[in-house]
Amino acid sequence: MKILIYVEPAVFRGIPEWKAPHVLGWALPMLRGDQTGANQWALASSETLCALARAHEPSLICCPLPAWKILSACDFRRDHYVQSLFDRDAAARALAGQGPLHPLAIELLALNQRFPPDLVIATGQNSLLPLAFPQARCLWMEQAPFPRLKRRDRIYLDPCGHQLGSALELASERIRSLPLAAEQLDQVEMLWQAMLKPDPSADPIAQEVGQAIRERAAGDRVALLVLQPADAITWEGCLGATITPEVQLAQWAAALPPGWVGIPLYHPHARLTAELETSLAADYPQLKPLPPPLSGNVAEYALPVADAVVAVSSSVAGQALICGKQVVLTGRTPMRAFAANSLEALATPGPTLQRQERLALLAFLSHRYTLLLSEISDPNGPLLTHLQTLATTPDPLSWLLDLSEWTPDRLARLL
Repeated sequence: MKILIYVEPAVFRGIPEWKAPHVLGWALPMLRGDQTGANQWALASSETLCALARAHEPSLICCPLPAWKILSACDFRRDHYVQSLFDRDAAARALAGQGPLHPLAIELLALNQRFPPDLVIATGQNSLLPLAFPQARCLWMEQAPFPRLKRRDRIYLDPCGHQLGSALELASERIRSLPLAAEQLDQVEMLWQAMLKPDPSADPIAQEVGQAIRERAAGDRVALLVLQPADAITWEGCLGATITPEVQLAQWAAALPPGWVGIPLYHPHARLTAELETSLAADYPQLKPLPPPLSGNVAEYALPVADAVVAVSSSVAGQALICGKQVVLTGRTPMRAFAANSLEALATPGPTLQRQERLALLAFLSHRYTLLLSEISDPNGPLLTHLQTLATTPDPLSWLLDLSEWTPDRLARLL
């Protein structure tokens, strides 16, 4: 089987190495986990990321794609390019020689001649890939919505879509109603609570974050307003460049119902300045910023003391759903089908998912949908069988939804 890993090649603003963790942490472990010699692996990405991969794995077939030429039809605007990746009509036009994705289509069609894959594993939303590689099945790889406090990274491989059209979106109603016995529900809940317990070394910062939030809430309900870098593909694809983080935060703050406070939380390398936070809080008193050491990369510490999570697209929102929190997702994201999509929903407080629904979601995530990174790099692990099944089964979504062989041990392995 020929397997192509596609890591978004177009240059992120000022950081060509932005997707390096996807190459070093996800793609190369897959290659190392395959010692059979029966499969051919290739990486398609920017020259920068291909060079990085070659430096670590000289045997890997690398297919560099010209990032700036790909952006040329978008007037070199990455936000326009990424929004086109979310647009199925734009993908179809690209194959006809039109529109902002046409340069990428030329590159992918040529690549399909040189290395026609049977399986494409992609790390971002891209409506063009299934059209450019019609003979291949596409899998969409992303970080799974499990706690990272114990440093156990987990990914999912979705055969249906990434941000749009994923298994989570297409089968949300079926997932909510998956049949689990009462005993299994109790076991799932017990395991999830064990998973949430932080590493003892993290307790001091967790306690500081929790105390700071409680002081600012002063008895009101707490909504964590979880922001992303504005040059993340999920941000640009949903919002473009017109909605900057401070604008998104202002929109969320203005929409908070009475009796709620909003706590802004940031990606560690993409936070607002203190001056912007002060300006916003002056107009929206319900916005309660935390000191910088307590507001970057701390969402999992803040979650236990929060009533709700508001995000564009965030794995923390998935964790919040399973924890029984109220969740609002305002972007196009896989978990959107499980969450509320407007802050108006906060006017009626309460868990977004009921107990059976959230535990059924957890069972689904832990069965065939999610793999540990340690599993994909293990030559004796399940990855190759998993890929072969997803690539060849006529109905991969039904295979993922078949919990006839599931037991709580599947969840326990993710602890």
